[in-house]
Amino acid sequence: MLIKDLMITDPPTLERNAYVYEVFRKVNERGIGRVIVLADGNLTGIISTRDLVNLIDLRCRSSCEKSDVYGLIYRTAEEIMSPQPQVAYEEMEPLDALTIMVARNFGALPVLNSAGRLTGIVTEREMLLLFQDIDELLSVRRFMSKRVRTAYKDAKVRDAVSIMAKGGFRRLPVTDETGKVIGIVTASDIVRRMDKEIRKGNPEEYMGKPLHEVMNRNVLTVRPEDSVNQAAARMIIERVGSLLVLDENGKAAGIITERDLVIALYHQLHLTLK
Repeated sequence: MLIKDLMITDPPTLERNAYVYEVFRKVNERGIGRVIVLADGNLTGIISTRDLVNLIDLRCRSSCEKSDVYGLIYRTAEEIMSPQPQVAYEEMEPLDALTIMVARNFGALPVLNSAGRLTGIVTEREMLLLFQDIDELLSVRRFMSKRVRTAYKDAKVRDAVSIMAKGGFRRLPVTDETGKVIGIVTASDIVRRMDKEIRKGNPEEYMGKPLHEVMNRNVLTVRPEDSVNQAAARMIIERVGSLLVLDENGKAAGIITERDLVIALYHQLHLTLK
């Protein structure tokens, strides 16, 4: 198997002079969470959901009135993109691309053909497909994060955005007054909703909503003794980027993300090569 067999073809793209409001509309196309930025048809940068969350926090931390929104949506893609991103090539072995993703902390790699033209993108989720062909050797417990950042149900959306921006999180479990997890808010959810609110001209109302009104109540979980292969399969089937580990009281005891599973995959593939 080569990267060309795993990659998503025809990924979302925009020219570098496109405005950010176009990025908001494109970033969640096909669940990729990224837009590739082109200069005259050639790869020049990449923008992720996390980049947009950081921008929302910068412009709408205290208010999100019309002037704030104008400053948000009329910046260009070139102003907020990560320039000259690391790439993979169609004929590259998946382990080589996986090594780049783990070593450089990248969640996605644009894919080029032998002529240097963009043909696709490979993300952490595509890499998880490799778990289906390897033995179940490693547990979720070994790779999950045990310190889980949560937000109280009455906190506002802008509070969640600030937590995500400052901590580099993309998922935030929501708890009640007892600490029990009752929902989850993700960066993708926020960006998707902000796109709608910007078009309606009323993002301030959304940013001021309590999390219990906007959160996803379907909290997907995994057991710490489950294999990372099982966790990867569930993420792929459910099309989510994380699974929570809950204790007997329904409180967050851990979280495992696509990133954690990519690291587990990297460890296991290197173990089998020894």
